[in-house]
Amino acid sequence: MPEFPDRHQQIRLVHAEFIRQVVETCTRPEQRPDLDALLEQARQQGWDALVSALRRIAAGERERGVFAGLDEEDQIIAEAVMRGLQDPSTLPD
Repeated sequence: MPEFPDRHQQIRLVHAEFIRQVVETCTRPEQRPDLDALLEQARQQGWDALVSALRRIAAGERERGVFAGLDEEDQIIAEAVMRGLQDPSTLPD
């Protein structure tokens, strides 16, 4: 029987493209308009709390308090972005 990834890994895989795009645009100041557009699209899809946390992360905040008020899925995505900024090898494929 195939082994399935755990719930956290599944969430990271489902949102892998978004996570990678956020990290890539955060690391290049010239791509700030792309980051703003990406986050605005996410906000329009109802991810207000996640977008707020990602803006704080993009501004350099790395404290655990950035995750306050996030549901489990949003927290996993925000943690993946934060880890990806610190170590790009941790980004999901």
